[in-house]
Parts: sequence; structure tokens; C-alpha cells
Amino acid sequence: FDTSAGEWQTVRVPFEQFQPVFRAKTLKDGDRMDPSRIYSIQLMLSKFEYDGQLNPTFRAGSFSLPMTHLGVYSAAPGGTTQPPR
Repeated sequence: FDTSAGEWQTVRVPFEQFQPVFRAKTLKDGDRMDPSRIYSIQLMLSKFEYDGQLNPTFRAGSFSLPMTHLGVYSAAPGGTTQPPR
């Protein structure tokens, strides 16, 4: 996801949309992610987009990504999403 300086945003990333990637290359024959096997999460700022393309918004140097909340949510009937209760 892209960010904008000084703007807060809510980012929702459904597990079923995750793609298997290794070193900026999509693994065409990679297994789909099994959410029941997640035990940690990592965020990465990369100068590469998927499949080796350069990230046009990448800038070398230090950066910050302030967060107020990191959580999970589940799909509700009808395809909408809701936070866990």
C-alpha cells in the first residue's frame, strides 16, 4: 500500500489476497497462505514492486510508519468485513 505524508489511513488486507513472493518475485507455483499457521508478521519498505519492477515512490534513508492499531478481522456473511469480538 502507498502512504501520503501527514495522512492517516485504514488498510485492510484480506489473507486470501496475499500472494507468495520471494525476493520481489511472485512464486507462480507457490502455495496459498494458510492463516492458521501465522505466528508473526513483518512490514517491509522495498525499492521493488512485485516481479522486480522498481517502486516509483521509494526514497532511500530513514522512514517511519506510525500506527495506532494492528489487528485482525474476519469475513462476515455477505462478504463484508468486521473486527473480531
